[in-house]
Amino acid sequence: MPFSAFSQQFSLEGLGNQSGVLPTDGTTDELIGYIDFTNSTTFNGTVFVRWTVESQEPSYMDYKYCWNLCYPYGTTDGSQGLAVAPGQFVEHGLSEDFSQQGFAGYYKSDEEGGTVIRHSFYDQSESFTNYKDIGYCFGATSTDDCELWNSIEENAAGKVNFISTPYPNPSESETRIDYLLKDFNNAEFSILSSTGTVVLTETIDRSAGTIFVDSSELASGIYLVDIRNNGASVGTQRLIVK
Repeated sequence: MPFSAFSQQFSLEGLGNQSGVLPTDGTTDELIGYIDFTNSTTFNGTVFVRWTVESQEPSYMDYKYCWNLCYPYGTTDGSQGLAVAPGQFVEHGLSEDFSQQGFAGYYKSDEEGGTVIRHSFYDQSESFTNYKDIGYCFGATSTDDCELWNSIEENAAGKVNFISTPYPNPSESETRIDYLLKDFNNAEFSILSSTGTVVLTETIDRSAGTIFVDSSELASGIYLVDIRNNGASVGTQRLIVK
């Protein structure tokens, strides 16, 4: 079964988590996050962006982003990418008038609490990829209310283990799993059937990245995705194959 624990990665530099205070008049405010992009690979072509929610405290939030053009709120995977050459740097977008083509994300909520948005930059074949998380938080009376940042900073520093839910899920062709491993050592990735039979086991050779699995070679059904590090399970996620 084709398997890849990582791919060639673009360089992404986030400009920090964003926090604010909820308006007292009942209106909805907006927080803006930025990412600088560098094509540090040999890829020469179009790069796309998709976003997913990694964690969410408010019951309501909405998000949109700009990358070559600005998409409406709720669009998670824009169809219009940006053409880049090897070594090219794309500075973050400055504003919605789009005086620059680089990335900018726009988060809104009318409730206190934090949300972590993951931004995946990829080419059409997903041979070249990387992601950057940005945390957004509104405090009720002060930005000090945004305690979510403590867990975000720990995650970014590699102080915790993390395994994402597979995406897409259910899957018919290829699925991906993002991971981050604390004290990386002797790590491996496995797929188990619903009866506990090991279908696939592969070694992981880096502490963080994205695992790609060709799910078209799996029979339809429910599977468990498991990552082990230092002899212990980091966690399991359920994968549905159509």
